[in-house]
Amino acid sequence: MGEGITATHAARWTGNRRCGRAAWLALLLALLLAPLLPGSTARAQDSTAILGRRPQLAVARVRVDGVPAESPLDRHQQRRLRLCYEHALHRNAHVAGTVRLNWVVGTDGTVTESTGRADASSGLTVVAACMARVVQWRRFASRARPVRAEVRLDLSTSAVPDPG
Repeated sequence: MGEGITATHAARWTGNRRCGRAAWLALLLALLLAPLLPGSTARAQDSTAILGRRPQLAVARVRVDGVPAESPLDRHQQRRLRLCYEHALHRNAHVAGTVRLNWVVGTDGTVTESTGRADASSGLTVVAACMARVVQWRRFASRARPVRAEVRLDLSTSAVPDPG
């Protein structure tokens, strides 16, 4: 049985199975608008605030063809990598560790090979696979020859400060 609210659950709450989709939409709309209503004490929160932890993604080491280099990952790319980590935090709020990403950039700038590795005991194997898929779609500048890149990412969480 999956988690979350389904149309069947919403229909049961309303007592009418035929209006399941409408009830589900009404419930979703109510949940989204509740923080905006006057006098509401509820605050809109992102997933990290709900977890009480903020995901931290630090580029620890970058090597291009075995030589230390600047990170080839821009802000947008790092944000997409962080999303992979956030999904894992929803399953286990204490998952942390190191992920190693390796990829090969072909002469046309496309990633021809991409792998992600993490210790099985860290619980980050799914995160590493997700990050490898993110890097697979990255486009780099054209090269005279294929280039191999390796990035080590340290993943951890920090407490979200109490706003009030």
